[in-house]
Amino acid sequence: MEEMIVHAIQDDYPDEFAWCYGCGRLNEQGHHFRTGWRGDKTVTVYTPRPEHTAIPGFVYGGLIASLIDCHGTGSAALALHRKNGHEPGSGETPPRFVTASLHVDFVKPTPHGVPLVAVGTVTEIHPKKWKVDTEVFANGELCARGQVVAVGASRRRRNAENVCPWVTSNERRRRAAVFDSAFSGAWQLVENGCASPRFAIED
Repeated sequence: MEEMIVHAIQDDYPDEFAWCYGCGRLNEQGHHFRTGWRGDKTVTVYTPRPEHTAIPGFVYGGLIASLIDCHGTGSAALALHRKNGHEPGSGETPPRFVTASLHVDFVKPTPHGVPLVAVGTVTEIHPKKWKVDTEVFANGELCARGQVVAVGASRRRRNAENVCPWVTSNERRRRAAVFDSAFSGAWQLVENGCASPRFAIED
């Protein structure tokens, strides 16, 4: 039986930060990854769909990378939310993180048709920057591992629906995707020493 995540951090994301293709609850076409606590570890459980096939019987590696990515940002949000004295489902708005760096190692081919279980260990690097080491299991066997460095996203970004109520839901999804891509790309330049940070990081 697939493990259920009762209280996922993504369920509490503000609407303007809930459009991610991997973990956004408002993205109708997305994966809807959900991340919660299992003791002092974080966990995301997801069963790949038929279209997530690499070769028959095995999962496409891009899905695994996406799972590690969103599990990482969700885990960082869980950890900071708990540090602030809150838990998912308690009513407080959690912080939102975006990916500064992502590294994935594929340990063995990942079988299709079974739940994938991502288990994370979270380490605080800086109040606004967290590292998440993740292992992905299928049928109890380690198939992939990865590391995400996540940074806090500013809540100053305004909701496109509030600013432009005539904007369609598809356009809002497109704008949100552009924002996430641009933010991640800009931070990668900063990490590589190619640019100075000019975007707002949440206080």
